[in-house]
Amino acid sequence: MVTASSHTAAAASIIDHRVQTTSLESTSATTTYHRMTVDGVGVFYREAGPKNAPAIVLLHGFPSSSREFDTLIPLLAIRYHLIAPDFPGFGQSDGPPPSSYAYTFDNLARTINRLLEQLKINRYTLYLHDYGGPVGFRITSGNDGCVNISHRLW
Repeated sequence: MVTASSHTAAAASIIDHRVQTTSLESTSATTTYHRMTVDGVGVFYREAGPKNAPAIVLLHGFPSSSREFDTLIPLLAIRYHLIAPDFPGFGQSDGPPPSSYAYTFDNLARTINRLLEQLKINRYTLYLHDYGGPVGFRITSGNDGCVNISHRLW
């Protein structure tokens, strides 16, 4: 037989569980902000987590930037090394004129792939959102000059 007190105890355990879940250690203060020149284009990226941990590359959607991951990064940085770049023309990365930079998914993939090579990030998992999907799929498939890195993904 279920009593009122057992319902109360069950509800209390659910509430306690939620409180414990939301009280995870935040590492937002350890997120660092960088810029690197890739083929003449300044690419901004956020980085967090231990450099010796498995890497996750977070590719943002349209019309956003790596800032969309501000609340996710502190949660993942406890266990993973995170790299969240802004695509050229987005966020804090350079936005060269279309006459000097082709804003195609192929070229965005090439730029992000070269950024990762320069950072010596050669094993990683891709987290793709929206516009980041076609960019990430091109990186893994090796289309249009990108190195096929699918064997290097976690």
